[in-house]
Amino acid sequence: MTRGDGRAGRDVTGADLRRSVEAFLASHPRRSVAAAGTWWEYVASGSGDEVVLLLPGGLGLPELAFGQILDLDGEYRVLAPAYPAITRMSHLVDGVVGLLQAEGVESAHVIGGSYGGQVAQCLVRAYPSRVRSLVLSHTGVPVPARAARMRRALRLFGVLPPWTLRLLLRRRLKELFRGAGEHQGSRSLMDGLLRRITKAELLSLYACAIDFDANYTFSPEDLAGWNGRVLIIGSDDDPLYPGDERAQLEALYPGATLHAFHGTGHLSSVLHPDEYRGVVAEFLRRA
Repeated sequence: MTRGDGRAGRDVTGADLRRSVEAFLASHPRRSVAAAGTWWEYVASGSGDEVVLLLPGGLGLPELAFGQILDLDGEYRVLAPAYPAITRMSHLVDGVVGLLQAEGVESAHVIGGSYGGQVAQCLVRAYPSRVRSLVLSHTGVPVPARAARMRRALRLFGVLPPWTLRLLLRRRLKELFRGAGEHQGSRSLMDGLLRRITKAELLSLYACAIDFDANYTFSPEDLAGWNGRVLIIGSDDDPLYPGDERAQLEALYPGATLHAFHGTGHLSSVLHPDEYRGVVAEFLRRA
């Protein structure tokens, strides 16, 4: 295992980041396609022979990873979807595969961070031939006990007005960024992007996460016939995926390459962007 203790990259203001996102979207307008009975929007970039499928985290927005997309698209063709309002993980996975089919992609390197890592793990089990290699970042395994807690939260969220729900999520983001100092611009960007997500989309993210925890069970034998390589990236103090869950994740993928950051919580890609992207890029070149 390698350990990241490099110097944190300096953040820019939220306004600067928002301008960067708007410039990115202007030069990379979202495409749309009907896949598995639902309209999907996604970003497509680059023109390499190999394809990277970037599955976004809990906000479900590809533009949050615009820096990583731009880093990768000089060498790869990159596809990054926005999640539609789908409430079952299997339907979400089928839609991702439909998107690949629409783009004429047989297989792709799959990068899944946080919630996207849950989607990626379901994808590789349902459609192993579609996944050339797998990067799982700051994510975890199904936890049935968590599903019960999230069901209670989802019932509450369902009756809240959208502005109240967004306020609760902003408070959660503030907690994740506590102690991140000069990197509050990234939190400001996420706060702003929350306005682009509908209540139905937010609730569907929770519904799929509940489905993942309640109805999926993984074992190392699931991928016995799959020959792809796996990279697992995490932090030793991630509050969303604590140590016991990280250990369970690593046990699911014997032989995986492991990279651990120290003291970066759930924000390694924000606090150490150059190192984070470098780790991913080196793995993909060897995959």
